[in-house]
Amino acid sequence: MEDVQRLQAANAKLRDSSANQIQKLEEQLSHKTTALQKLEEQSRSRSDYDEIKRELSVLKSMEFSAQGSDMSESGDPIDGTATPKSLEMLLLEKNRTLQSENTTLKVTKSDVNSKLS
Repeated sequence: MEDVQRLQAANAKLRDSSANQIQKLEEQLSHKTTALQKLEEQSRSRSDYDEIKRELSVLKSMEFSAQGSDMSESGDPIDGTATPKSLEMLLLEKNRTLQSENTTLKVTKSDVNSKLS
């Protein structure tokens, strides 16, 4: 009789322990599911990254083709030795070129105006 009561008590403890463990695991599962949903949403919001990167590369090749003749259409160097220039560097180079051209045009205009006067 005493063995039966001891086994019943051990069985009850085991059931309580198992129930607590199941509850903890269900809570962990709930937290993991929430985290997974957040990560999936972030992934969906960034899914167009490759498309934007490709479009930027095309725009760079179109805009800077005269200056970056050593670049392929994808923005990569043709000969494979030089590293591709960043957009900021390309813009700075283009800005310098345009400023130089602007200065040349101003001097030419000034010369023309002085000849007409």
